[in-house]
Amino acid sequence: MFRTIPTATALAAALLGSMAHAADPALDTTRIESITGLTGTFNQAENVFKISKPRTDVKPNVDRWTLPPFMGITSYAAFTPMVGGAMVMGDTVLLEDEVNPAMSAALDAGLEVTALHNHFFSDEPRIFFMHVHGHGAPMDLARKVKPALDLIGRQTKPSSPPAVPA
Repeated sequence: MFRTIPTATALAAALLGSMAHAADPALDTTRIESITGLTGTFNQAENVFKISKPRTDVKPNVDRWTLPPFMGITSYAAFTPMVGGAMVMGDTVLLEDEVNPAMSAALDAGLEVTALHNHFFSDEPRIFFMHVHGHGAPMDLARKVKPALDLIGRQTKPSSPPAVPA
């Protein structure tokens, strides 16, 4: 008896999960691209639409090696439909002086900032990664991520080395 309950629960969860995925509304990917101004790709197997913004405006060095954009310095926002709306998760690639404006833009728009971290030691300029998350209507989510994505590459001052204590 006790073995059949977990098995039945697992089968019911798998069935409901596949039914929920089939019932998810389609995303209007053209409108998401239009709102954000970024081109995206749709992964049909995962039912995810992802817009990307590579950091081609900087040539960061990590331990004296130039890091190309495809190796971890591309911002993105990934949208997936859900019953009642959609979810967005994203990762923005920011220089130090872009962090506060982009974080404020995301929070002011109603997104959650779920992480702020770095990936590298000895990187010049310093690169930070800010993760965002939100639920709602797909077009509202596109409008919410746009302000933070628009601030990428709008560096207010050149990076300078940290002050050395006297």
